[in-house]
Amino acid sequence: MATGLLAVMLLAFVAAPATTVTGDIPLFLPLHSALEIFSVVMAALIFAVVWASRHEHPGDNLIILATAFLGVALLDFSHAMSVRGMPVMVTPSSPEKGILFWLAGRMLSAAAMLAAVWLRWGARHLRWPAGLQLTGVLAVVAGVYVMVLGHPEVLPRMYVPGEGVTRFRVLTGCGLIAAYLLVAVRLVWYWRRPREFGASSLFASACIMAQSEVFFMLDMGVSDFYNLLGHAYKMIAYLYLYRAVFMDSVQRPYRLLDRSQRRHSATLDAVPDLLFEMDAKGRYLEVHSGLLGGMTTPLLQLLGRTVHDVLPAKDAAVVLSALEEAQARGWSRGKVIAFDLADKGRRWFELSVAPKPVEKGAEPQFVLVSRDVTDRFESEQALYALSNFDQLTGLPNRMSLLNTLGRMTATNDRVAIFWVDLDRFKDINDVMGHLAGDQLLLETARRLRSQLRSQDVLSRHSGDSFVAVAHGFGRAQAAALAGNLLAAVSEPVSLSGHELSITASIGVAMCPEDAQAPTALLKNAEAAMYRVKDEGRNHYEFYVSEVQTRVTHAAELGAALKLAFQRHEFRLVYQPQVSLDDGRVIGAEALLRWDSPQFGEVSPAEFIPLAEANGLIVPIGEWVINTRWCNCGTGWRQACRRWFWRSTFRPRNSCRRDSSSRPAGFWMQRERHPTAWSSRLPKLSPCGRPRPRSRPCKS
Repeated sequence: MATGLLAVMLLAFVAAPATTVTGDIPLFLPLHSALEIFSVVMAALIFAVVWASRHEHPGDNLIILATAFLGVALLDFSHAMSVRGMPVMVTPSSPEKGILFWLAGRMLSAAAMLAAVWLRWGARHLRWPAGLQLTGVLAVVAGVYVMVLGHPEVLPRMYVPGEGVTRFRVLTGCGLIAAYLLVAVRLVWYWRRPREFGASSLFASACIMAQSEVFFMLDMGVSDFYNLLGHAYKMIAYLYLYRAVFMDSVQRPYRLLDRSQRRHSATLDAVPDLLFEMDAKGRYLEVHSGLLGGMTTPLLQLLGRTVHDVLPAKDAAVVLSALEEAQARGWSRGKVIAFDLADKGRRWFELSVAPKPVEKGAEPQFVLVSRDVTDRFESEQALYALSNFDQLTGLPNRMSLLNTLGRMTATNDRVAIFWVDLDRFKDINDVMGHLAGDQLLLETARRLRSQLRSQDVLSRHSGDSFVAVAHGFGRAQAAALAGNLLAAVSEPVSLSGHELSITASIGVAMCPEDAQAPTALLKNAEAAMYRVKDEGRNHYEFYVSEVQTRVTHAAELGAALKLAFQRHEFRLVYQPQVSLDDGRVIGAEALLRWDSPQFGEVSPAEFIPLAEANGLIVPIGEWVINTRWCNCGTGWRQACRRWFWRSTFRPRNSCRRDSSSRPAGFWMQRERHPTAWSSRLPKLSPCGRPRPRSRPCKS
């Protein structure tokens, strides 16, 4: 409305005869000074309002306007001081000087408004800080001062006495009008979208700025009516710009606050947690919840009552302690209360408390959030059980045992560790099934637990291995307990209608004599148990260092044996068989030897049991047969034409799951070299027992 009215006034003045509006005005200087002072104050206020709220992140648009209009205020002040009749400011006042400062101010304001409206309003686009931007504007203003006051001769002429403004001044005014109108067009585009800033005030300011420049293009003198009207229009434009800035910088926080309150209210209505406002005595002041019926007392009946009136005494004490902690520390989290609800059973609630801001001297108040964490609590309990306890027996598992051992050994007290391993448990599992095996493990755990004290620990380590830990035991006490454990395990047990007697092997390690680290103690106890296995089972042994050395050597030897094929470390030697009747060589026995680069020549008595235990005996047998029968040269086969050959295999390996297919391969290779086959190989039955041998064939 105001923009249109001013535009009509502009057209009226333009259409009026020149003689009615030209000529000097007697009171031009005081009127001009008043208008300029008002404009300078408004420009400074635009800067001050935005700059004071810059920490509230008003957006780069307002920062651009604010910093630029501080420079505009300085330039307008210099323009006011350059009018004839004002005190000298560095150089004498003149129309040329005044117009130069005026144009610099208008150019800076037009550039700032263009930049502000061309960026998305309220967003952060610029990466440099506001202080650096302000420094840049002040540097531009300083450059204008240097040029206008120090080197005016290099600048184009703006005013010719007796003729008025120059053509360059008119063209510059046209450029400014175009810039202001471009700002107005951009703001019209903003109107088509939802907005929360003073776009209409900015539009009015840009349009009135453009109208102000029209008056200066008509200016015929430095103190005529057009000049005064141009200053008046500029002042009105500043008022609209200040209104837009004020709306965005001052009113925007209130709008945001109102929106925040509405969102806060909607959030409280949607939150399923119980939320209360209480005083320091636990009295309910406000209740917010979308989950009615979550307490033993209806929520609306809580107001004015205390936690002692509503909750059990134990839970009420927890709530009051949370309020005290929040008052002392500023917050309280993690305290849990649990009570039974009529229709939901036992429920757990986690409390979060924070003090509420109150007036100085008022009684403290608190906001308490009570979150139902029953599902999480039960899940955590289940996860803890999975992580720390055996699912079959309910005993602590290996991880829990290591933690317990770590606490016991940290005090340097005496501790006895018993590694209990059932003998031939796999046979029971295979014959009677896993269900019977599980029943046996449960019964074994019960029997072992019955022989221990309440402070002792029993753990199922893995499979059929249990570990018992007795605190404060010496060697004699440990030996007695090991005997009791063996006796308890060996008692007959009924499984699936069958009465069985089982035995166990127990290895004992002592802390701190044998080791102090939990893992080392378990390792030593296990090594002692394996020594019991090697010596016949069904008794116990204390750990000695030789046991560990033997176990370590066996492990290293087993690992090297697996690589012996790839490294070609096996060889065969042949032992002749001589007839006692006439002394002739009638056969030969092939003997396997292993030359290890790490252990030297390893005895068959040492590596053959390892090969059987590791499942390597069958591939080794294949290699022996292939080397002995199929890789012999023609001359060797001729020389050995009438010899008997003996190759001995342990029967235990003939019942391997894959053994049925291997003899066929051996016989196929025998067919390829019929002249080389003269053997006393024992024929094996499927169960591994030798069948009666026929006379060896000769070739």
